[in-house]
Amino acid sequence: MERRLKVQSTNFKQHAEHHLFQHLSASSIFTFPTHATTDFNCHWIFFNHIAHIQKQQNQTLITFKNNRQLPLPLSHYIFKKQYERTLSCMIGVKGIYR
Repeated sequence: MERRLKVQSTNFKQHAEHHLFQHLSASSIFTFPTHATTDFNCHWIFFNHIAHIQKQQNQTLITFKNNRQLPLPLSHYIFKKQYERTLSCMIGVKGIYR
């Protein structure tokens, strides 16, 4: 029973996050850097263009909504942190949960 509740809670959270992302990204533009902005390898990623993030060996593969893919020489953990920081900013700017 506890496991079932946890799965239902996780599914609800993912569903709610999906709708929150759609709402937030529909009217604003949010970007984030993959590396330090002074680094030549820095890419700026548009948050609302991301369809999927995939962990690979020593890199992260981003699939955009237009089905193009961008492999980045960046750990999945670091990319995910940047992604989550951007989401936090989006929530703060939009005043969600206030």
